[in-house]
Amino acid sequence: MKRVSLTNQKKKGFTLVELIIVIAIIAILAAIAIPKFGEMRQTANVKADIATAKNIATIVAADIADNKIKVDQSGDINALKDTNDNSVSILGDLDSGSATAKVAEGDGSNFNVVISKEGNVRVLVGNYEVYPTVSDGSNHDQG
Repeated sequence: MKRVSLTNQKKKGFTLVELIIVIAIIAILAAIAIPKFGEMRQTANVKADIATAKNIATIVAADIADNKIKVDQSGDINALKDTNDNSVSILGDLDSGSATAKVAEGDGSNFNVVISKEGNVRVLVGNYEVYPTVSDGSNHDQG
């Protein structure tokens, strides 16, 4: 009697072939998703650097307008100076408190500010311009 009842029970579960197919599908989806995640992370870091560069340029331009930073007519771009020739730091004005780029260029990851004699502000990472335009060939170039 027991023998008959065991054979009449319906077998439940997945076959080995079905499990292998599901694992293969998951592996294919992971192979597609992981590179996209890396690209999204890189794009987010680039956009964060460009936003930081815009903030730096805005802070420097505002400080120039308020006469907190002087525009050196000789073209010296090595340091931000106030009207008394003292060095000026704008790190306290940045939300992050840091001027280090998330995406490093070949020769550095610090933001550098260049002020022309006319008072135009450019922000660089290494030797590549990040704001107001992005230099071709830089890691920040999204095009």
